[in-house]
Amino acid sequence: MYQYQQLANALKEEILSGNLQKGDKLPSIRELVARYGVNKDTVQRALRSLKDESFIYAVEKSGYYVLKNSEPKPLEEFEEDYSQLPIEDLRICFNQSLASAHDLKLTRKEQASGMDELIQALMPILEEYGVYAAKDQLVITTGTQQALYILLQLIQGKKVLLEQPTYARMNELVKHLNIPYETIERQMDGEIDLNRLEELFASGEFSLFYTISRFHNPLGGSYSESTKKKIVELASKYSVYIIEDDYMADFVEGNATPLHYYDMDGRIIYVKSFSSILFSALKIGIVVLPKELVEPFAKRKQWMDYDSNVMMQKTFTLFIENGMFAKHRKAMVEDYSEKSKRAKKWLLSSGVSEGILHGTQLVFKKTPTVADKLQAMNLKAKPLDEYFISKNAPSLERLDLAKIREI
Repeated sequence: MYQYQQLANALKEEILSGNLQKGDKLPSIRELVARYGVNKDTVQRALRSLKDESFIYAVEKSGYYVLKNSEPKPLEEFEEDYSQLPIEDLRICFNQSLASAHDLKLTRKEQASGMDELIQALMPILEEYGVYAAKDQLVITTGTQQALYILLQLIQGKKVLLEQPTYARMNELVKHLNIPYETIERQMDGEIDLNRLEELFASGEFSLFYTISRFHNPLGGSYSESTKKKIVELASKYSVYIIEDDYMADFVEGNATPLHYYDMDGRIIYVKSFSSILFSALKIGIVVLPKELVEPFAKRKQWMDYDSNVMMQKTFTLFIENGMFAKHRKAMVEDYSEKSKRAKKWLLSSGVSEGILHGTQLVFKKTPTVADKLQAMNLKAKPLDEYFISKNAPSLERLDLAKIREI
């Protein structure tokens, strides 16, 4: 946790405990510097964070005042913690890209597969994820959705198999493109019925299976290593391509590997976005393709988007090469790990025994009992209806404790 976050939490605790009441003036920046032994910039960032959360407000030429009293606001999922974004580092890299645009000829069109420098910079990062591939198998895309859109049109002729629930936009794409599909249940513990999967693959009706192998969205679970090996074995046996969406690879702990690691026959198409580790506005993703799909994929990408934002590609390259990505990822992973521990501790003391906790994701079946418990704690969960392609979806809800700062 950064120093300014620690300071913000300390001041927040003063407010929530009632030591600082609504309307009270906060100590001056100079006083806070002296009291907490931090620099002026740290204090200003902490105050800005509290202001963004509506805990305090500023009065020109006077200072900061408490906006909230000791009663905390309702805790809701999907609060964005913009304070963790490496804005300043990215600004430096962007300005450097802009300044060198003429010398680097950034105005020219790059190859459709993406900027060579970025691909080169991403290769060791992919290896850290457990993905080993030749450079010519990599294609830069304008985010995950573009990659999925192209793949769904590229690999046609048969049905698509969708795990359910799954990434909402994949469901939307399949419906929008009128692609025939069937579904298979992804279990709340992260596993899948391998017998049913083989039955579907063996039917010969499927060319493609879409799955999120690690940190499933929205359930949070991951396949066991034995399940991953079996899925890859079945894909090879029945000649089915698998799109492996590994959007949360940065947060994987231990020796967990992707499906791609076990693929010896070119059946796994690995898709990775960097939105989860940075922010959603950074529309940069990478696809690792079987060799026979590289050229047709790049061609289709060229038709719709010849070269994904070259300036952002150069910015991201510098962000990686300067060590900023590694530094930011380390801080984010440590923060997530700490939140996971606090989430587990909170769950044990909360009296909520329903559902399954994966990391910070608590998924449960909606019942009046759970709803009453959460309401009593001023917590609000999110229904998972949008993650199901069918309107007759199971009544599941999710509470993402990683996005609740107070826990």
